[in-house]
Amino acid sequence: MTHKTQLAVIMALSLPLIACQSYAGQSADTSMDMGMQEGASDTVPNSPHDEERHDQIMALDDLPGGAGLEGTFLNTDGEEAGTVMLQETPNGLLVRVDVMGVEEGFHGVHLHETGLCEPEEGFTTAGGHAAPNGNSHGFRVDGGPHAGDLPNGFAHRDGHLRTDLFGSGTMLADLQDSDGFAVMVHSGADDYESQPSGDAGSRVACAAFEGGM
Repeated sequence: MTHKTQLAVIMALSLPLIACQSYAGQSADTSMDMGMQEGASDTVPNSPHDEERHDQIMALDDLPGGAGLEGTFLNTDGEEAGTVMLQETPNGLLVRVDVMGVEEGFHGVHLHETGLCEPEEGFTTAGGHAAPNGNSHGFRVDGGPHAGDLPNGFAHRDGHLRTDLFGSGTMLADLQDSDGFAVMVHSGADDYESQPSGDAGSRVACAAFEGGM
């Protein structure tokens, strides 16, 4: 057998093997690609913003003592912007704020002395912070805080502020005089020390509660 004949025989025998290897490789690549695509849909984590953060907050009806009082927030255009619920506990007042349309960040939330929310007046008709004992404003101040002082609430980037706040030692009797009271959300954070209201900025949402409730 000549050298050329031997080479031709080797090539003829090798071609089917090469073809089989090539097909097997393509099949493996295709299977891997399909597996990666299928796996991608199963393993890509949900964004934290896709989860409902607020499901972790219990309804006030589920807490001992019942739902207490509920009011509606108005924004500066006079439109409904959310709700607030208050529940008296043995140690103070639980305040659940759920308001939309505020800027991302921390916001002062206070209990004001008058239950009158007039948007055209910038909610100034609600008066100052409830302070029936004449205390100063702020958790960081000697002689503070007001009965109406609460911790800041945080609004997420969607403009939704939903949180539970607690007024230690504050009772509904401290608020429910003849002219009622209001829950106020401010444009900025309370610094817990500036007088008379923590330098918390303008009033952006207000919920009124009538007197004698």
